[in-house]
Amino acid sequence: MKEATNAITRADAPHSALAKLRRDMDFNIMNPLRCHVVNNRNMKTYLDKRRRRLLEFNIAKREMDDCVKKNLHQTDRRYLAAQSQLESAKLAFHEVDKHIFEWLYILEEYKGDILDSCLQTLKYLQYEFFATSAHSISGVLPARMEFRPMVEMTPEHLEAQVEMAIQEAEENPEEDVVTDFSARLIEKLAKDNKNKPGEGLDSCADDGPSVPVDPLSLSSLLSQGFEEGPARQALRKFKNDTQAALDFLIGGGEHHEEEPEEQVRMPTTVRRVQRLKERRKAQQAKRQKEEEERKAKEEGHRQRLVGPGRPLPELTIIVVLVIHEVRTGLDVAAAASFEGLDEPPPPTDFSKQVETVPLPEQITLDLSKCEKGPLGPPSQSSGYLG
Repeated sequence: MKEATNAITRADAPHSALAKLRRDMDFNIMNPLRCHVVNNRNMKTYLDKRRRRLLEFNIAKREMDDCVKKNLHQTDRRYLAAQSQLESAKLAFHEVDKHIFEWLYILEEYKGDILDSCLQTLKYLQYEFFATSAHSISGVLPARMEFRPMVEMTPEHLEAQVEMAIQEAEENPEEDVVTDFSARLIEKLAKDNKNKPGEGLDSCADDGPSVPVDPLSLSSLLSQGFEEGPARQALRKFKNDTQAALDFLIGGGEHHEEEPEEQVRMPTTVRRVQRLKERRKAQQAKRQKEEEERKAKEEGHRQRLVGPGRPLPELTIIVVLVIHEVRTGLDVAAAASFEGLDEPPPPTDFSKQVETVPLPEQITLDLSKCEKGPLGPPSQSSGYLG
């Protein structure tokens, strides 16, 4: 779990979910926003330039108007100079004005699309971050596990589990009682890791000779978010080959030639339910045995009363058959109700879409709609006066 946490929140690890989110945010959101901010600052410069070009255009137009008022000939030198100056000022003004107008028009028309695109990109980046985090946590969990709701993990529900553990301790008095919490914890860790020769308490178990770990290779693996213990073990295993150790750690620290069997972590509450089912089956078998013994006794008593050569009356035969059918039906119904209880429930598949239904409408308690009981004796309340 610590390795999964480092793979999510460690900022200096390049492959962590947080570092990837920062890179994607900087490239996909912050960089375009910076470009817009720089362009908006440049717009002020373009507006000042447009103001100067407009002033030059107005001056050239005024000089042209003066030439027209003086009735100068079109071949006059002053008329030609004013006309050329007016055309150049007009072209310069329209060039700057067109650029500013297009940008202002685009920003006005696409400002909603820009905001929507920013929010959509942020949504997908957040989704990728949370998906990567969920996969990192899922990588340290078993391949399949039984799911129990958190509402069943309350002290009231766990009290039965504690009582069961105490009862097991009373049923097995030959085992030594361990009062030290640290000894109990070590024993539990040893039981959990007995099938994991390369993890946990057996992390130092290795058949080969001990190889000194390269500090640079170790630091590079630690920067990727791996724990120090598995990183040292991988470097010793591959003789300080950083790439091979990295591939080994990314693959989960397992040998590819030996395919491990899929393990299922069963919660303790499921074991408790299975034990309760076994007790019910034992009690049911005991009741069936007692019922058969009682039937045998009744049959022998009935044979003694009737006699060996006399047949049973017809009414007695019918009553006996009815009682036998009723008891047999009850036994079959009880067996059918407990059929399949010894099988563990199938694991919940969260990869498929979960179907939900709306909650029913909330109903409040209305005392006026409640049926009231009779206030007097039964004869008076029913209207019977005798």
